[in-house]
Amino acid sequence: MKYTTLSLILITSALFAPVAFGYGSGGGGGGSSCSEPQFTSESPKNESTVASLSQFSFEASQNTNLQSLNVEVDGVKQDFKASRLNSGDSRIDVGFKEAKTTASKVRITVRAKSDEGCEAFQPFYIEIKP
Repeated sequence: MKYTTLSLILITSALFAPVAFGYGSGGGGGGSSCSEPQFTSESPKNESTVASLSQFSFEASQNTNLQSLNVEVDGVKQDFKASRLNSGDSRIDVGFKEAKTTASKVRITVRAKSDEGCEAFQPFYIEIKP
């Protein structure tokens, strides 16, 4: 009887152990070898207020795969111009066909993958008050 109880405990532990260990494996998806692109130095600044908006720029970190870069303004994909900086980062310039002058809050989203394949997403919000 003593061995039966011990066997039952061991079998039960073996059955449920993989489920328990599956939840604490350290998250993050790509591990330490994969770093996401960074989007900084935006102009106008995130959460700022402007009278009108005709262009937007930011810097993408040097590990950004520029071919994967996607910029949208209020859900509409935008064309952009990329130029390499001495630091290795890229300056991204987005010009709008028509300046936005109506009072509103504009949502600019940037999405890209790093050279290693990690994806980053960054929203920027600019308020227009003519």
